Amino acid sequence: MKVLVAGATGMLGTDVTQVFKKALGESSVAAFGSSGLDVTNAESVRSVLDKVKPTLVINCSAYTNVDKAEIEKEKAFALNVMGPEFLAENSARLGARLIHFSTDQVFDGSGSRPWKETDKPNPLNVYARTKLEGESRVLPHRGNVVLRVQWLYGQKKDRFSILKGKDTFTPFSD
Repeated sequence: MKVLVAGATGMLGTDVTQVFKKALGESSVAAFGSSGLDVTNAESVRSVLDKVKPTLVINCSAYTNVDKAEIEKEKAFALNVMGPEFLAENSARLGARLIHFSTDQVFDGSGSRPWKETDKPNPLNVYARTKLEGESRVLPHRGNVVLRVQWLYGQKKDRFSILKGKDTFTPFSD
């Protein structure tokens, strides 16, 4: 198995890369940050995937600044829609499976039960709309997987360090 990780220098990508290198060995994982693999550039994606010839592609790249996406719409669209599309097309061309990370924000938060993947999305902001559109570019290719996640944390950015040493806390401040 040969794994390619796109967005490998980000918070999610760093941890995904470490896990796969530990499980499969260093030589089985090709990890790229944006300087080595520009997912927004079709030729970059084609070239890198042709060179690596992965059997599994994991897309950890994304535009994740929710508030700033309202201003930088083109950048959010490029990273969250075009990047996944280029990765999906080239993965399919090579017979590789793509795992793509999306967000729970494709749902509007209304309702009183946990969301199911079959529930109708209703994104409320640019970030969520681009993530949903990215899903629509990935899923038509057979074997691809979309994971809708919420509020990630990891080794590179410990979002919970403030809680260390506390016995109790409340997550609400308003």
